Amino acid sequence: MDLGLNHVIRKNIIPVDKTASSLIAVPGDDGPGGIIVICEDFLLYHRVGHEERKCYYPQRFDSKTSISPIDRKLFITSSATFSLLD
Repeated sequence: MDLGLNHVIRKNIIPVDKTASSLIAVPGDDGPGGIIVICEDFLLYHRVGHEERKCYYPQRFDSKTSISPIDRKLFITSSATFSLLD
């Protein structure tokens, strides 16, 4: 008996930034809630049928070394997803 649990259906093709390094699945109420694309200095939230959201990582200006945020690149290296089932 095949329940179809090993099948993936492609619903959308989205071009991403060349600095994209990982994906985070966002759980939804009835099906997928979208996907977060981790890029250098920002992340993108994609969901089929909705507009793309872009969020830059917060940066702090270091006055002691006078290094501006533009001189440093920020990366997210790990993530965790928590889903509470009813």
